[in-house]
Amino acid sequence: MDRSWISNSKPGDSQYEAGMRDFVNFAVKNAGDRSRLPCPCFKCHNFLYRRIDEILGHLSKNSVDRTYTRWIWHGENYEGTRTSDSGNNVNDVHEGPDFNDIPNANEGDRLGDMIRAAQDKFAENPATFEGVLKDSETPLYPGCSKYTRLSSTLRLYNVKAGHGLTDQCFNEVLEVFKDMLPDDNVLASGAYEAKKILIPMGLPYEKIHACPIDCILYRNERESLKNCPVCNASRYKEKEGVSAGFVPGNDIDVYLVPLIDDLKILWGKGVKVFDAHQNENFNLSAILFCTIQDFPAYGNLSGPVVIHTASKKRAFNGKQEFRKRPRDFSGEEVFQKVKDIQITFGKKSRAGISKQGIWGLEVNSTLLRENPRYLPPAAYTLSRKEKKVLCESLAGVKVPEGFSSNFRNLISMENLKLGGLKSHDWHILMQYLLPVAIRSILPKNVRYAIIRLCLFFNAMYAKVINPKDLDNWETEIAIIIFQL
Repeated sequence: MDRSWISNSKPGDSQYEAGMRDFVNFAVKNAGDRSRLPCPCFKCHNFLYRRIDEILGHLSKNSVDRTYTRWIWHGENYEGTRTSDSGNNVNDVHEGPDFNDIPNANEGDRLGDMIRAAQDKFAENPATFEGVLKDSETPLYPGCSKYTRLSSTLRLYNVKAGHGLTDQCFNEVLEVFKDMLPDDNVLASGAYEAKKILIPMGLPYEKIHACPIDCILYRNERESLKNCPVCNASRYKEKEGVSAGFVPGNDIDVYLVPLIDDLKILWGKGVKVFDAHQNENFNLSAILFCTIQDFPAYGNLSGPVVIHTASKKRAFNGKQEFRKRPRDFSGEEVFQKVKDIQITFGKKSRAGISKQGIWGLEVNSTLLRENPRYLPPAAYTLSRKEKKVLCESLAGVKVPEGFSSNFRNLISMENLKLGGLKSHDWHILMQYLLPVAIRSILPKNVRYAIIRLCLFFNAMYAKVINPKDLDNWETEIAIIIFQL
């Protein structure tokens, strides 16, 4: 059967449509009495099971997984192609198991492949793999031949993920299922236990100890220390002194150090990843382009902060500044100014910052005058009535679950303020909600400038960026800055 359509065509092409019909006919022919089959679209990757009509819809919209050229999950035996010494292609047919004979094959969890992957990943930690293997062999209850502790958890968690169930809802579902099963069943009792069962099958993680008052992380050269070298606090808690959760506040930069190390790796040598669409490995490099934060966050992170008294209104003399703006520094000049800056993360990092800031930039002394004058509100200042309109607009927003926090819970109508937003919420606010929320307030020129800025960030944070658009964006942001 010709399968060139998998890699040489796309949804909508006649070749793709004909190949898709051939595949579906082949799968239905080998389906037996099963009503759901693995969906081979590039989003489901044969891990999720769908009805035939759902598979057709997915393949028509999402395209088929280009790596799936041997239809072993739809009734085909394992086939391989190798090249002989003479250069001719020789087909080797390896007799594989029938799909209906694969244990738990109808559960959408691909246990065989996943357990083999886990074995390779935990070669240096056999105890963890033994736990995974034990869960994969333990019947869900005595006498159960269809589900194991691992396969049942995977199946139910697929349902949770596919339908967007919350942990609380998932807890109740597991509670009901556990009550329906025989008393000696081993089904996970809640979402937390289910995640513990599945963690070894997912991404590995590293636990890092931290100083109890956020001075340092015990990693790299400090990994073996018993006391904090900054405050001399013990690394370990006393049994009676176990504390609840905490918020690092100004010392959050300490906890960003591992992230910075990862970003340096991505910027430098990169990491090898697999492209399932092209069926090949490639070296991935990346940079952290920019972040959106609220103003209080500036003081919580070590970085280029300029602190000076010119921020106080009474320091201005009320007169216009007619001098030209400072010249732009070249990239090399900026590098020379900052290359020798040494930043110590944690509580000691801000002790030596002077009024000039860590960049050593001089404050414009001509801005500091006596005889303070009244400064009128900025053009973007909102009246109380406008604040109420803005807050009511944001409080009424309804978004899909997982898109953002519920803004109704983040807005105080009494104080007309936003609070408790996460970094992701600020992105959503600026890229999507703010242009709509301010459409009936602020002067027209101010409103248009803010909306254009929001649209600019929305374009810059798109998943795919066309390099041809970068020149236009450079011109656009220059105009926006001028308008602001």
